[in-house]
Amino acid sequence: MRIAPRLLLVLLGLLVPLAAARAEEERPHILERLPADKLAGMGPLLRNTDIALIESNPDGMMRQVTILSWVPASPQVVHDVVADFEHYPSFLRNMTRVAVTHNPDGTVDQEWVIDILVSRFSGHNRHFFRPDGAIDVEAFGPTERNRYRWEFHPAVGGGTVMVMYGFVDVIHSNSIIRSIVARIPQMEHGLGLSAQLVYVRGFHQRALQLAGAAPPSPPPGKTPSLDFLLDRGRVAVIRSLPSGRLEGISILDRVMAPRPKLEGAVLDGGHYASFIDGITQSYETARSDHEVSYRTVFSMPLISWETRWAAQRDGRGAVDILATDGDLKGTYLRWDLTPITMGVTGGPPRTLAVLRARLDLAAASLILRTLFQKEPLFEHGMSVAFALVMMNGARAHAEGRK
Repeated sequence: MRIAPRLLLVLLGLLVPLAAARAEEERPHILERLPADKLAGMGPLLRNTDIALIESNPDGMMRQVTILSWVPASPQVVHDVVADFEHYPSFLRNMTRVAVTHNPDGTVDQEWVIDILVSRFSGHNRHFFRPDGAIDVEAFGPTERNRYRWEFHPAVGGGTVMVMYGFVDVIHSNSIIRSIVARIPQMEHGLGLSAQLVYVRGFHQRALQLAGAAPPSPPPGKTPSLDFLLDRGRVAVIRSLPSGRLEGISILDRVMAPRPKLEGAVLDGGHYASFIDGITQSYETARSDHEVSYRTVFSMPLISWETRWAAQRDGRGAVDILATDGDLKGTYLRWDLTPITMGVTGGPPRTLAVLRARLDLAAASLILRTLFQKEPLFEHGMSVAFALVMMNGARAHAEGRK
């Protein structure tokens, strides 16, 4: 892998809400909410994971990222942690200074500074306390677009489903990031997700400390459906190790194509360069009835990975892919493809695609290893972005759009 040292400073800035210049005609970003009753029942799926709903505009750019996290503490405790603006540096990594102003209208302003390695970033947020208990956050000033909303739903069976709706204005940060996102729009989603996870995980851990009790047992009943999230966009399930490093992710999406066609796209590694963003070279090296070997080069401005892969299908709708050599050696991807029953209404064939990924993006880079050690959640966002690139490309190819 090749990466320029100055990229480190560029990427580190995306771990915090960026103060982003925009054109005067751009309107403030409006966040769309999810139904409260559905959110309250999500506890069983959030015991050991966080779930993110990733929504895009028709042009592929980010609309918003919504993170769901279950906290074994009361909604009031979690709310008070988010509202403890003066003490953020004590439980948010790398935040070194804040200045808080309580305004006569009840809003609260917070100026913050974050130091990461040799870089310093700062910003100014205004917080609005809503009658329903939610907290809305806006980047302060007419030239900033970052928007967040915190909700605290009493979870069925105990605890709180903490929800963070967010829009991080990544593309207005600098020319290098704009060029990356222009080439690979999914990188915008992953970078925004990283910034939001810093807050979600920090508030989660602080609420645990304040609650002081053992987590309640999982509530009875069936596992809640993700359909209300999939109706809006793609779903990322994020699993972390006790150390904070990434264990693995899963991306779920509905594809408007029959399963055999999507499976064919997944196994067409020799032509990935024609339909997967960021892959600039790809060619097939071997093929049999059940296995395909191929080589790819994945490139962004200032960074590239060259990897050899072996893909094997099991004949039951699953494809296992292993990076056998190169920069991403050891990376494992599994595609599970399930036809979606249309019921009596009929309609075009659809497939539920689940892409599970265990990635080691830092294996070939000392710089990335250092970055992930300083802020592990950046690894989470980059891994989700990589998986989104694969999902979007395979979907577009199966649906006949590429």
